[in-house]
Amino acid sequence: MSPGNTQLALQFGFNDEQVFERFDTGANSEVLARIEESLASDVFAGMWIWGATGCGVTHLLNAACHRAGAAGEQVAYLPLCELPRHGDILSGLDACAVVAVDDLQEWLGDNALEAALMNLYQGTVARRGCFLCGANASPRASTFTLPDLASRLQALPGFHVQPLDDAGKRRLLRERADARGLQLSDQVLNFWLARADRSLPALMADLERIDAAALRHQRAVTVPLLKSALDL
Repeated sequence: MSPGNTQLALQFGFNDEQVFERFDTGANSEVLARIEESLASDVFAGMWIWGATGCGVTHLLNAACHRAGAAGEQVAYLPLCELPRHGDILSGLDACAVVAVDDLQEWLGDNALEAALMNLYQGTVARRGCFLCGANASPRASTFTLPDLASRLQALPGFHVQPLDDAGKRRLLRERADARGLQLSDQVLNFWLARADRSLPALMADLERIDAAALRHQRAVTVPLLKSALDL
């Protein structure tokens, strides 16, 4: 990659804490297996992975980049919601073994941006890389302006990432709390989940606040501490 693209890859590097081992699979065993198959392929492999905010799409794309990067491959994680809306910033990134385009919907509907995505896709195909799309809707429910890009990306295998159910959220919160040395009782979890925003990003942010409060007060996590930390 050119120096400019190297800088881009570093500035928007993948989250190396979002790995496959920390992904609570739930009902998503098929998509997880297909991503791992795609990473191991010696021919072009592509996927369209979609779901609501916080369901795990971003985690899976980061995990794919982490796995390939740990194996010594060059990777590009591209969160389009954070990148400048200039197609030339994608130039040269098709040299990467894994290209993970997150929030794809952010660039759809603009001819120039879609053309840049088309070039990135075509280059990845030519180099037999792995092209992963993350979006908030299915391929058929997404609106394109370039028919060529639409036909190629809509032909990719599509997988809908399912959010964790209540049991999965409890399990995940306990695992993340245990890693911090915190114990979450059933009473605490029941109180928390009955009153707080139950999306995973919100729950993870709440856990940070609970951890900080427990450390500050040198106390175990109780309902009163939880209420104080989260302003419930």
